[in-house]
Amino acid sequence: MILNPNYLDFNFNDAVAIDTVACCINEFDWVGIKNLEWYLDRVRWFINGVFEDLKIIISGKYAVNEYDYPGMAWFSSFFHQYTGYDVRGRSLFRIIEGFVIGLFNI
Repeated sequence: MILNPNYLDFNFNDAVAIDTVACCINEFDWVGIKNLEWYLDRVRWFINGVFEDLKIIISGKYAVNEYDYPGMAWFSSFFHQYTGYDVRGRSLFRIIEGFVIGLFNI
């Protein structure tokens, strides 16, 4: 619905949390432990990519609007697929800033 600009009944009034299920993993549940390892690897990969992009921008090798942000490629693709908005350049840099501020606050 959000991809169709003529759809006027789409309502943005409610926020919905995702990935909210919290549970303990039994140390003998090898499937749960493997899933946890997979999830943590994805989080680690993403955070490393974000900070690698940030390091390159801070180094001055590229201007904020000229850099491709490979660490954010999956995010940009996902965002475009589900919203129709193409996020790149300065917008991706601002999203990275938000992630870094969020991590710092945690």
